[in-house]
Amino acid sequence: MMKSQLNKIAAFGAAFFLALPLIASAQSYPSPTFNSVVLQNPLSPSNGGTGATTSTGTGSAVLSNSPALTNPAITGGSISGLTTAVPVASGGTGANSAATALSNLGGAALSGASFAGPTGLSYTNPIFALNDSSGGAATTISYAVGGTKYFGTTVGTTGYYIQRYASGSFVDYPFSILASTGQASFTVRPTFNGATPWDSANLASPASLTGGTYTGALGLSYSAAHLTVNDTSGGFAGINLQHSGTTNWEMLIDGNSSTNGNLYFGRYNSGSVVDYPFKINNASGLTTISDGLAVAGSFSAPGLVTNADLASTPANSYKCNASTSASTPSDCYSNASNPFDFGAVANSSAAAATNTTAFQNAMAANPVFHCPDGQTFYIGGITVPTTTTRIYGACTLIASGTVTSGAGLLEADSNTGGLVIDGPRIQVATGTYTNNSGIRLSGSSNFNVRNTTITAANGVLVNAGTNFTLENNYVLNDTALGIAVVGASSFGHISNNYVNAGYSSGSSHCIAVEQGSNYTITGNHVEECVGFGINVSSPSSAGTTSFFTVANNVAYGTQIECINVENGAVGAVTGNACYFNSHSTDFGMSFYGAPGTSPQEITSDIAVTGNSIFNPCKSGIALADVVTRLNVTGNYIYAPNQCAGTTGDYTSGILLYGGSNGPNSVGNNFVVDPYGHMAWQIGEGTYNDGSGNPSGNFLEGMAGTVGTSGQISAVSSATQVINTSNSWVTYTPTLTCASGSPGTQSGSGRYKRIGKTITLQISATLSTVGTCSGSILVSLPLTSGPGGL
Repeated sequence: MMKSQLNKIAAFGAAFFLALPLIASAQSYPSPTFNSVVLQNPLSPSNGGTGATTSTGTGSAVLSNSPALTNPAITGGSISGLTTAVPVASGGTGANSAATALSNLGGAALSGASFAGPTGLSYTNPIFALNDSSGGAATTISYAVGGTKYFGTTVGTTGYYIQRYASGSFVDYPFSILASTGQASFTVRPTFNGATPWDSANLASPASLTGGTYTGALGLSYSAAHLTVNDTSGGFAGINLQHSGTTNWEMLIDGNSSTNGNLYFGRYNSGSVVDYPFKINNASGLTTISDGLAVAGSFSAPGLVTNADLASTPANSYKCNASTSASTPSDCYSNASNPFDFGAVANSSAAAATNTTAFQNAMAANPVFHCPDGQTFYIGGITVPTTTTRIYGACTLIASGTVTSGAGLLEADSNTGGLVIDGPRIQVATGTYTNNSGIRLSGSSNFNVRNTTITAANGVLVNAGTNFTLENNYVLNDTALGIAVVGASSFGHISNNYVNAGYSSGSSHCIAVEQGSNYTITGNHVEECVGFGINVSSPSSAGTTSFFTVANNVAYGTQIECINVENGAVGAVTGNACYFNSHSTDFGMSFYGAPGTSPQEITSDIAVTGNSIFNPCKSGIALADVVTRLNVTGNYIYAPNQCAGTTGDYTSGILLYGGSNGPNSVGNNFVVDPYGHMAWQIGEGTYNDGSGNPSGNFLEGMAGTVGTSGQISAVSSATQVINTSNSWVTYTPTLTCASGSPGTQSGSGRYKRIGKTITLQISATLSTVGTCSGSILVSLPLTSGPGGL
């Protein structure tokens, strides 16, 4: 009861104090402060309340009509009942619809909109993708100015296209790329830096830098225009003139360095070479016309007989004979005879016997014989009288009928009167006349055979000849010897001849000099020889072939050595070039003596210098068995040992083998081994023939050898080895005593040569003294000469 009364008194007090201001409204009262007030009814919004008995959130937000909210934080929920859109300036859209809001905010519609300003993508690995969601043919981008299209790009299933418009209308696709092949196409030829490219439309038949064929006329129009044909291999450079793909004529220069490139005009029949009717010697300028010359009109050339100079009657139409012509030209050989005067018949194989007699009688009647130019005669063997001094003319002589075995179609024996055979073309069928020659001279002297073209078992054969010259002859498909000098011949000059054996079955050497002395073999060109390209040799019973020079010759594709010297002495082999191919089966060059012969064959005193040898089957240069006092220096050997099966001693750039080999000097040669087929730059070996080892040679390597270590292999302690590769060379030093003999010893050493200076390192140990007394000497790797090396 007491508590209830107290509560009533408190409530009354509170009501009393709250009501005081209402009673005395005209007066000022202090503002009361309460820690808490419990209201029985919610305070209305007009009096600053919420009008609610539940919480409306946190913060100072209150429920009111149009309350002013300062930085309200609205978490969750939604705002409803807005009758006016929130303006853009207040963070709204200023619109009641999405389209109006997108427009108010400056956005673009997903369809049908236009951008009125620059638009960019800024993002990591940005991608702008156009996709035809309908799966149609293409997507397109158009490029317009002022609303007018000028270009566009279209990508479809077939490819990529650039569109061109004119006044907003489509014109064409100037550039496209096919999706299937990636091929790009231009409808108009482009330009590159202002230049127009060449293509199949404006260059109808473009030529390749190699292997191209021109199918129309070709001209050169330029100031001082010239056309250069260059053979980079050092062989032949030429131009072929063809009809329907078959060569009829050929103009070429040879690659012989000694001739500086003689000029040849080749005549072909059914695509095969017949002869070279026109030649110009580069060194002398001499022009050789092998098959005759016909001149219409006036012509002046000292020593040349023309058709205008000859009698006009058929019987005399080929004559140059004062006895049958009232007016003999001054440039005609005096009293020359010809076979027509003696009943010869041209171009008839049935007339062989008649022609043989006519030729014999014509030569017997006059020392000068003219074989009519351009005429063909079938003949048997002709014995040239010893009185004949000249046989000339570009006729063709074909062997038919009887030719003495071993003889020549033209056989000149014991002729000492200065015979000249100049110009005839001679054909001796090798299948019928297996051991005959085109021209054979035996026991003759002071003769000259030149400018002939010969197909025979032997082209030109000289037996026991003296003071002779064989020059500018052309020998084809020999089956024995192309040009051969045998017997005790001497003072022979063999120069500027061309021999091509064509790998004929049974053929031997292209050029052979066997026995005798004082020969020069220079400026010749040999090809496809089954035997040696050039052979200088002599049987032991005949002594050595001596005092010879083999210089500036060219050999292509010989089956064995390009140059071989056997039992030869006192000579020079210099400046020759040898090119081998897959037919090669042996060394590049060889120098050989036979230890088993009696008397013994010896090859000695030869300078082998400045030769070039390319791709031989085995070693580039071989010194075999009884070979002594050869100086092998300054030679160039490229890619020796091409036959992959060769091993051991074969695998040297320069090889010395067999017994009695030495002393020889081998030095300052350059060996290139690009294929790694070579074990030694210079090697000594037995060659597996059991004849012993070389000894006493002087071997000097060369710095810069390609593909090898520059090492030298020596089998004999008497051989001196100098390695100029600037690398260390090992050797084993030996200790000797001034008196007595040393006991147990060991040692090692090495040396290096730079110029004429030898750097030496030696370590030697004498474990037991033995009977040694006095000074102890250490052996050196090389023998020192006066004043050093």
